[in-house]
Amino acid sequence: MTLTFRDEVRGPAFLELLLALTPRARTVGLVQDDADPTPAAEALAEALGDALLRRVESRSWPGSEIPDWAPPSVVRTYRYDDDVARTLYRACPAMYRWQARALPVDLHLTDGRGRTVLGTTTSEDDTWVDMRMAD
Repeated sequence: MTLTFRDEVRGPAFLELLLALTPRARTVGLVQDDADPTPAAEALAEALGDALLRRVESRSWPGSEIPDWAPPSVVRTYRYDDDVARTLYRACPAMYRWQARALPVDLHLTDGRGRTVLGTTTSEDDTWVDMRMAD
């Protein structure tokens, strides 16, 4: 079962959501669709630096696929734990404000099998959580 949010989760409720998913999620992905990261995006990448697992150029990630004629985006994948969840919250305490703060977008959490646990499409104010029991 998938739960889709009708309204934005923000403030302490957003932090609670991020922390509640740490037992299921192993990684968090963030998408930089601009070749020149903003100072806010660079500060977040630096704050998450030790947790970085990989950086790839891609045309797809959970919830999004970009056409062949558009340049690929950079998807950074980080280890996900309570500390990373708190770092993300400090950078942006609201689910859909990532673009407004000039931060990477489309935050997505994945489990150990690569399945999306939480996905966001920030340009469309869309968020979903997979409610299946963990394996």
